[in-house]
Amino acid sequence: MSNHKLPGPSASSPMKQHVCSTPESIAALRDAIEIDSSLQELLVNRHILTIKDFDALLLSQIFRLAASYELGETPGSILGGKILGSVYFNETREHSFLASASAWKRLGGETLDFDQYVDEISLKRYMQVEFAELCNSYCDILALRTPDSETFEMDLDYFTIPVINLGNGEDLHPTLAMSELYTIFKWRPDLLQESTISGERLRIAISGNPATTRAIRSFLHGLAQFPWAIDKITIVGRTAFPLDEEQKAYLHGAGLHIEYANELYPMESMMGAVRKVLPEVDVAYFHHPYSANTARMNLADSYSSLKQDALVLNPQIQNEMSTVLMKDSPHNCHCSQLRGTLYIKMALFALIFGKAKK
Repeated sequence: MSNHKLPGPSASSPMKQHVCSTPESIAALRDAIEIDSSLQELLVNRHILTIKDFDALLLSQIFRLAASYELGETPGSILGGKILGSVYFNETREHSFLASASAWKRLGGETLDFDQYVDEISLKRYMQVEFAELCNSYCDILALRTPDSETFEMDLDYFTIPVINLGNGEDLHPTLAMSELYTIFKWRPDLLQESTISGERLRIAISGNPATTRAIRSFLHGLAQFPWAIDKITIVGRTAFPLDEEQKAYLHGAGLHIEYANELYPMESMMGAVRKVLPEVDVAYFHHPYSANTARMNLADSYSSLKQDALVLNPQIQNEMSTVLMKDSPHNCHCSQLRGTLYIKMALFALIFGKAKK
């Protein structure tokens, strides 16, 4: 027999990743949550609009099912014959669109992409009811992104099929927030329990503007469903008023302790404030990677100040600086988060159509 040496794909990721990416961590999350069919049934034929519509128990059911899918415990083509419509009226969409399409097809469904027709629909100024009827007639569920929350809310009145909000202007992005929480709980499934000891709760640093950034806004809303898991949140940024009054009322009412670096260290440069905050945080959420390199701060130096097992979440990894920032970092959770988005969407699709694993 000839001794052929045929190359194949690597068995491991070329990038170092946080421990939350391991099968053991995923299995630990799955095993920490018991299946509750009565909770799962609440999602049948429902919209996914804001993470504020979900409490900790319902989110936990989504996380459990997502973990089951990520471990390869897939039930097969449970959505055969169903069609997912994708309508993106603005902005980049690669991660969100690809994750939705992949999740849907892995469950056996077909996709209908409206992309090439969006401009024509807009130019012809379809009435909202006409646009909705196109979707109602040709799809079983719709993934929708709009340029603003007002358009999204007006369109919503006309749909007779479930709608998933994949971003409505600066307002909300619930599935992204779910994938971020899923990433955190794969690392620390113990935080799902209200009995979490105060000394083991998370300290989180967020860089960006929560008042105008839907990713951060939704992440904070998601954290508000698990207030016992959070020690404090520090907002790092140059914005004088990072939270609007509605956000403040909701987040503080939920029991979150939020502080601001510009108030804690008023005499410090931005670089100095970041240096003081990073060593004490468990989760660093950088909406834009440049924030970690403020005033030409050395990236390796800034990340070396993090706790050994701290994780870095960043929904904006899409350029060379980000690649340098995350390369060979034990804090890298972005790759896990990308995969998590796929499995979270698989779980949501299965639950909406009443096909979740019992």
